[in-house]
Amino acid sequence: MTTESNLKASGKWMRRFLDTLGIVLAIAISITGLSVFGLSPWATAPAYAENLTHLQQVLRNEVCPNCDLSYAPLSRANLDYAYLTEAYLVGANLRKAHLTQGHFDKTCAIGANFEQAEGDRIDFNEADLSGVNFNKSRFQEGNFHRATLIKAQFVNADLAKADLSKTDLRDSQLRQADLRDGNLTQANLAFANLAEADLRGAKLSGADLRSANLKGAILAGADLTGANLCGATWIDGTETYQGC
Repeated sequence: MTTESNLKASGKWMRRFLDTLGIVLAIAISITGLSVFGLSPWATAPAYAENLTHLQQVLRNEVCPNCDLSYAPLSRANLDYAYLTEAYLVGANLRKAHLTQGHFDKTCAIGANFEQAEGDRIDFNEADLSGVNFNKSRFQEGNFHRATLIKAQFVNADLAKADLSKTDLRDSQLRQADLRDGNLTQANLAFANLAEADLRGAKLSGADLRSANLKGAILAGADLTGANLCGATWIDGTETYQGC
């Protein structure tokens, strides 16, 4: 009887151990799986995914300040007159989206894709647009005042009459961009590529153009009063030391 009791006790202990081990393994696998997909196992909601309620709200053209639209699929979406103040658009895809007079002031859209998007008179005031792809987009008369645009891409973009005053455009790509009559007063354009850009009538007073590339740029009527051109490549390909 003693031996039988011992065997039963050992069996119960073994089953309890295996059950506990199974739970531990399940938790470990769950955490590992979440980590593989870039998610935090302790988060209450999936990271790096748009809020579906917010996405539906935006697509219904409703007001949605502070919306979480990170990595949202908004390609070709009609967001004319949208109100997305202080929204999160990190990594969102807005390629060929319609954004005329949209309110995107103070949004965080790091790494988002706005290629070929159209948004005349859009408001990006004080937005963080670092690393954003604006290639071949059209934002005539857009408001980018004080926006952060480090390493942003504006190749062949139409920014005619846009307000880019006091923006941080360090190391940005503005090759062949249309910046006619644009306001770049006190903008930080250090190391920016402005090769072959159209800057006719642009205001560049007080701008930081150190080591910028202006080769082939059109500067007829541009105001460069007080601009720092130290180490910049001038329109004829020579290096200038103005402001050094």
